[in-house]
Amino acid sequence: MQDPARAQSADGASAPSPPHPRLLRLLRLLRVVATLVVLVYPLGGAYVLLLPDGWSINRLNVFVWGYAMAWLGDIAPMTPEQFADLMNVVLFIPFFCALTILVPTWWWILAGALLSGAVETYQLLLGGGRTPQLTDIATNTLGTALGVALGMAIVRLLAGRRRRYPGARA
Repeated sequence: MQDPARAQSADGASAPSPPHPRLLRLLRLLRVVATLVVLVYPLGGAYVLLLPDGWSINRLNVFVWGYAMAWLGDIAPMTPEQFADLMNVVLFIPFFCALTILVPTWWWILAGALLSGAVETYQLLLGGGRTPQLTDIATNTLGTALGVALGMAIVRLLAGRRRRYPGARA
């Protein structure tokens, strides 16, 4: 008895199985979420990164740091400055992960480094309490690299599933 999922063509070769419906839904959902992140995330990021009042950003950072340290307790003691560096890493991960899911390339790391350098240059020209730092470029670029690596891992994982379920496209 022939497997109904595998049809035979006129020449006797078996045709590929239809794509698994769950995989198709997952791929579509992932692309929709990635597209939304790419469209919306820059608005919030631009507000935070380009805000002319550096003291507002510092106050926000200390406020969030206080809550994080209260929640984590002695597990991850760090200064507000160390927390700001960690947030600079975290800030770039979602956006560059989403970009990489949509357009998988390692070149996004260079784009992230250039973007971070441009933001720091803007802050230098802006003045008003914003202090450009090379540490910010390094931590933002690290976040970019982590986001790109995560995005590439997701793309490779889904590419492996596509091989198991031929015809699955987002």
